[in-house]
Amino acid sequence: ENIQWHRGRWPKGTKFIVWCATVHAAKALDGLATDMTPMGRHVHAAYGKRAAAIGFTALSGRFGNPGAGGAPNVLRSAEAGSLESVVLAGSDAGLRYVDGKRLRRLGTIVSRPINYRKQHAAPWADVLDGLIVLREERATERAR
Repeated sequence: ENIQWHRGRWPKGTKFIVWCATVHAAKALDGLATDMTPMGRHVHAAYGKRAAAIGFTALSGRFGNPGAGGAPNVLRSAEAGSLESVVLAGSDAGLRYVDGKRLRRLGTIVSRPINYRKQHAAPWADVLDGLIVLREERATERAR
């Protein structure tokens, strides 16, 4: 409803981006997080093929909640054979973008874009339209 409200006030044809956690952007969470319906499902229902759910995941690093205080959480390296390790294999790039076609070709594969604390084997093309895979996640730091 919030997106529709804002969208109704912009000129016709205006493109927009909603920046949010991957779990909220997802088109579906079937078998991944059954206690919620992601915003991305509603967006895709309203906008169809004009919408795209792009998520993030990382091979390793640190993560935390902005403004929550305390030390960042360590993100242990993704296991061999995971989507993160497969996508970044043979490259020293800081990130790679995986489009929907490649996600579909990868099929059901272990990854953690929905929750850094838990890996899931899933057909990620059913969950997202694209995925940005970071070599190293860096936790948000409080402004000083």
